[in-house]
Formats: sequence, structure tokens, C-alpha cells
Amino acid sequence: MKSTEFKLKKPKTRRGTKALEERAPKIHENPKSLSCIRGNTTSDVVNKCLTDLNKIHQPDSIKYQKKNEVLPFQDTEPLEKLCQKSDSSLFAVGTHSKKRPHNLILGRMYSSQVLDMVELGISEFASMQDFKTEKPGLGHKPMIVFKGDAFDVDPDLQHMRNLLLDMFRGPEVPKVNLAGLDHAIVITAHGDKKLSWRSYFVQLKKSGSRKPRVELVECGPRMDWEVRRTQWASADVRKAATKKPKEAKLQLKKNIELDSIGHQYGRVHMTRQDVDSMALRKYKGLRKRPTGGDGEQRAKSGKKRQKR
Repeated sequence: MKSTEFKLKKPKTRRGTKALEERAPKIHENPKSLSCIRGNTTSDVVNKCLTDLNKIHQPDSIKYQKKNEVLPFQDTEPLEKLCQKSDSSLFAVGTHSKKRPHNLILGRMYSSQVLDMVELGISEFASMQDFKTEKPGLGHKPMIVFKGDAFDVDPDLQHMRNLLLDMFRGPEVPKVNLAGLDHAIVITAHGDKKLSWRSYFVQLKKSGSRKPRVELVECGPRMDWEVRRTQWASADVRKAATKKPKEAKLQLKKNIELDSIGHQYGRVHMTRQDVDSMALRKYKGLRKRPTGGDGEQRAKSGKKRQKR
């Protein structure tokens, strides 16, 4: 794998300075954008697949209409230049040949270089236009479900699950509106490294109670994949790519804890207090009464007065 270094020229205008500031590393990065790139030779299936992936990842996505001489598994330099030009950290490359028909390459970048990528063969495909149903809203976060024990056993599928989550999870938000959860993606792992992609539109209907009744309607795209080639980052590179800066980490003080949900709990240490010497409010029912004959006579006289 070749490494490419890009030399950035010093900007001469305010617009150029602002563009470089947007691309500069930040503590909290911008939402990851996707570049859908057509290879030198493509098929109708590959073009429709790139179009649907571009729609799913909108508004943080760009599709190149012209053909490009891009072969990532042979030379990564042209791909890195295109991603650097569009400031994209995710890419989807579509090609077609007699040896590898209906080929789709998914991957991600780190520091303007290819980090991970996987080559998939599309065996079955149905676009979003083939389903005459309601479609999810633009920019809505999808709910992604991975089915199959192979995602926990096969190392390639484990890396691929991480890649697909990073690619289609959408921007990070503190809260999600229930009305915005209208898109579900189900990815199923079959034998011999074969996968299936199904997309559903989530309908919330009345159920007679506070909780709505949920129905799933397939809205496309529908894809069946076959894993062909993979190229994953080494452990050292992956550790550097996933490292968080100190400013982004939540600095907790002493005796402060966070639970799994994110609630914050604090522990306060206090000195032992003498309750006997504290000036508390005194109630009549808790007063001590004198014992002996005088006390009994007073109690009897009080009862006689109440009877009268």
C-alpha cells in the first residue's frame, strides 16, 4: 500500500483560509462524509447501488458522475486524491469487469490515507425506485441490526461490522425524536461470507395505548453481497486512528461516578454529627412525662374532663 503526502499551499484569500480551517483536525470532528465514485467501467447495477448509497447518506454525501481510473487494491493514490479533494473520510467505489462483475468497494480514510476497505460482489440488487412505498426522511439516523453468529466469530465480518456502523450510523446527537426513527437496516450474515442487506420504513400506528404499534415496510435498497477481498489496518494504525484527545475525554472529579446510561452520581463525606446536642424541633407527643402518683392522678383528671 502506497502512502501519499499532500502539500498544502498557503492560502492567499479569506475564503481559502476558512476552507483550510474547516479541514483542519478538531477535537470534535465534523460528520463523516461519503464519496460515491464510479470506476472506469461500471454496470447498471453498480450505478444504481451507488445512487442509493448516496441517498441513504445524505446530506453528508457526494457522488461523482464522471468515470475515474480508480483501482484501490492496486493503487490507492487516485482514490486518496479524490477523497482529499472532497474532504471525505468514507468512500464507495463501483467497478465492473469480467473477472469481478458488479464490484463494490467500501472503505474509510485516516489522515488522508486508506485505513480499511472491503470488496463486495453484488449478486442480487433491487433499487429504492423498485419499491413503491414511503421512504425515510432526509438525514434521519437509521437503526442498524446485525443478524448472525458469524459477526462475532469471523474476524473479517467483525471488521466489516465496525466499518458499516461507522459508515451509516449518521451524526452523533444527544437526543433522538421518536418520530425520526423511521429507517431500519438489517444486515444478515450467511455461510461462506455471504451477506444480505434489507432496508425497512418504520410505521408507527395507533395501538389503543401510549405505546404505538410498529410495522416494517421494505423500502429498498435490497442487496445480496459476497465478500471477495479485504484490507484491514494494522493494530498500531488502528490504535492511532481511534485514539481520543484528552480534551474530548470526560474528566471526572474524585468521588463522582457515571452509570451505563450516563447519569452522574456524587459521594459526599461528612464528619459524624452529634444528634443529641442539635437544636431540633420538639413535639408535644415526644415529651417525657413524670412517673409516679402525681402523674397518674393528672392523667385520670384529664380523662374525666374529656368525658364531661
